[in-house]
Amino acid sequence: MPGPVASAAVVGNQLEAATLRKCCLCPQKNLMRAQQFGLTSPSVPFALGTSQRCASPHGGSHQEDFSGYKQQLGSGVGGTDTFALHSAQRWPKGARQMPADSHELTNEMHIQKLKKAALTATDLASSEGAVLLDFQAEGAPLVIAFASFNPEVATPPYEFFGRLKKLESISKQPINKLLLRDPVNNWYHHGIPGLGADSAEAAARLQGLVSALNPSSVMTLGQSMGAYAAILYGALINADQALAFGSLAYFDSSLLRMSSDYRWMDVVQRVEAAPPKHFFKHLPSLLDRLDIKTRVQLFYGTKPIEANLDLLHFNEAVNHDAVHALMLAQSARVVPHPLRWSVHRVPAYLRAAGFIDEFMAHWLLGAPYAPEATDDLGPDASWINWMSENYRHGFDAERLLPQTLGNLLLPEKTIEAAFNAVRRNVLREVL
Repeated sequence: MPGPVASAAVVGNQLEAATLRKCCLCPQKNLMRAQQFGLTSPSVPFALGTSQRCASPHGGSHQEDFSGYKQQLGSGVGGTDTFALHSAQRWPKGARQMPADSHELTNEMHIQKLKKAALTATDLASSEGAVLLDFQAEGAPLVIAFASFNPEVATPPYEFFGRLKKLESISKQPINKLLLRDPVNNWYHHGIPGLGADSAEAAARLQGLVSALNPSSVMTLGQSMGAYAAILYGALINADQALAFGSLAYFDSSLLRMSSDYRWMDVVQRVEAAPPKHFFKHLPSLLDRLDIKTRVQLFYGTKPIEANLDLLHFNEAVNHDAVHALMLAQSARVVPHPLRWSVHRVPAYLRAAGFIDEFMAHWLLGAPYAPEATDDLGPDASWINWMSENYRHGFDAERLLPQTLGNLLLPEKTIEAAFNAVRRNVLREVL
C-alpha cells in the first residue's frame, strides 16, 4: 500500500508558501494571497514600484504570460465573466451547503460506520451522505471512485459502483470500493462532507481511512469533475495510481479564459469568490512539487463536440480536454492516452465499443489484453486491414460501415461484428 506523505494540510501550507516565494507578484497581490492562506510574513521578492503588471520570471507579465502557469498554485479572486453560463441553471436543484461540522468524524467512527456488509444499489440510492464503503476483504485492492459533475439532481449520484461490481464478478477478485461525491459540485475544492472542509483536510482524513483498511494497492478513479478529484486527492494521499477521464488541468478562470474554455466557468468563479483555505488550482504544479509515487493515467477524447446543443454554446473545432491534457502532460507523473474517437465522456465511448470491462480489468487489476483473431470474421484480410488503418486515423463506425456495406456482399450484422472486433483490437494497441 502507499507510504505516508506529510499531512495534506501541512503540504498545502508549504506549497502555498513556496508559491508566494517563487512567484513574482505585485505587493498588493502578495498581501492579499498571504492573508488568504494565513501566511503572516511570506518571504516574497516584491517587485519595485507600484505597477500592477509585475515582471514575470519567464518574461512579460503575469497578465500576459501563459507559460508561467505552472508556478501559480493559487491566485486572487477572479471577477465576473460576461460570457459565463447562467449560474442559476448550474446550481443543483435543492442544493444544500456542506455542514460546518462535517469534518469532525474520527477515523475510528468512520471505520465503524462504513466497514459493514457489502453495499447494494439500494444503499447507493438511499444514501444521504457523501462517503460509502463497499468492504470486501482485508488486503484487497482499494479503488476510490469520485462522482462527476451533475447539476440536474439535488445530489450527484455515486459512480462506477456497478462497473466495479461487474469487474469483481468477471475477475473473481475482491475489490474494496470507497465511493465519494461532492454534493454541491464544487470540484471537491470545499472538501467532502464527513471528511473535511477543504481538499487538504479531506485528503488527510481520507489517508487515515486508507491506512485503516490496509489495502494491497490504492487507485483513484473519476471522470470530468471526478477526474480532477482523482488526480488531486490521489496525489495528496500518495495513491499508487489515478485513472482520470477528461480532467481539467487548472481550475483558474483567467487561464480557462485564455483557452476559451467556458464549460464550467460559472462554477470556477463561484469557488474563486469563496475560496477554501487550501486551494489547489493547478494540478501539474502540484504533481511536480509533491514527493509521491502516484502515476496518473489520463484518458481524454480529442474529437470536437458535435451535439447541436453543445455547438450552440461551444462552437469551436477543438476538444478542450486535449488542451488540458497538454498542460497535464508537462508533469512527468502523467501518462496521456488520447482517444481521437471520443468526446468528453470517455467511459461512455468505451462502453459503446464493448471494451469498458476489459479496459477496467487491465488498468485496475493488471489483467493483460487479449487480442481477437480476425481470420474468420467474414471480410477478407484486405478489408480487415482497411478498417483497421482507417479507424487508427480517426474514422469511426459512422464513416467506415457504410462504405464497407456498399462493397461487400455480406450480412450487415457480420460486417458490424467484424468492425467491432477490429475496433477493440486497435483500442488494445493504443490504450
